[in-house]
Amino acid sequence: MDIHSLFKEDQKNIRLYKQNKISAKELRIRNKTISDKFLRILKEKGFPCKKGNVRTKEYQSAVVLTLHQPIRKIKKIYNELKTKGYCLDKKDEAYLIDKIRIRERKRQIYGTQYKILNDRIKFLPIKNRKQVDKLRKEMGLETLKKYKEIAEKNIK
Repeated sequence: MDIHSLFKEDQKNIRLYKQNKISAKELRIRNKTISDKFLRILKEKGFPCKKGNVRTKEYQSAVVLTLHQPIRKIKKIYNELKTKGYCLDKKDEAYLIDKIRIRERKRQIYGTQYKILNDRIKFLPIKNRKQVDKLRKEMGLETLKKYKEIAEKNIK
């Protein structure tokens, strides 16, 4: 099985859970299976790179699957990507950094992490709200306001 196939399975399981078709316990079991397969592929083949500036399906799928890992695995993958000089897109690095910080109960830097409450986006705590758009721009991200608009369109 390839990384993109695992990603599609991951997304299908999330949809089934949100539709109350599988339990939280079943979702955890399925996530663990996907995680084990994903980590095995990374160990055997390494993290898939972009092709120049093009974010391939395999690359994008690997980023999402990384974000869905337990915190210690996210940190391990991120540290390997940074120390081995893999082709990590700045946007994706911002998501990984924020995910790690939130899971460590710290404020996020780039405002990539949020909760959905009553079909509205509520950002998880941001370290420096006044500077967040400047920091987001440095990582190639849109403004927080634009990101919120896009995210809210996607949940409706």
